[in-house]
Amino acid sequence: LKSGGVLGQAGDWLQWGIDGAAKGVEHTYDGLSGLLNYKKLQKQRKEALELASRQQWQLMHLQSDRTKEREEMEQAARERAREIEKHLAHLNQMKKERDAAQANWRQQSNALSTQTGRFKEKEEEVER
Repeated sequence: LKSGGVLGQAGDWLQWGIDGAAKGVEHTYDGLSGLLNYKKLQKQRKEALELASRQQWQLMHLQSDRTKEREEMEQAARERAREIEKHLAHLNQMKKERDAAQANWRQQSNALSTQTGRFKEKEEEVER
């Protein structure tokens, strides 16, 4: 047996073992790197979904607030319209009462004029 041959073969085996171990370490590193990258992507996806969910809730809350504000404004407009109608009805009633009072005044004024005219006629008759 050649001592160089056995030692050479042992060296080759050792080199192959070291090369295999280096490749194994590289593959393990690649695997761990891929796993960490997957975990990172999974975390980013989860955060993105949570953000989208929060934004959806905020949007729904905002829409609810706007709907409530619109309903409150419509209610206030209806109340103002009712108040205006109430004031107009009161104003119309006051105009009717004024017109009736003026008509009554004219009637009494005419009656007074008529009475005054009759009184003057009687005075003239008495004086003659």
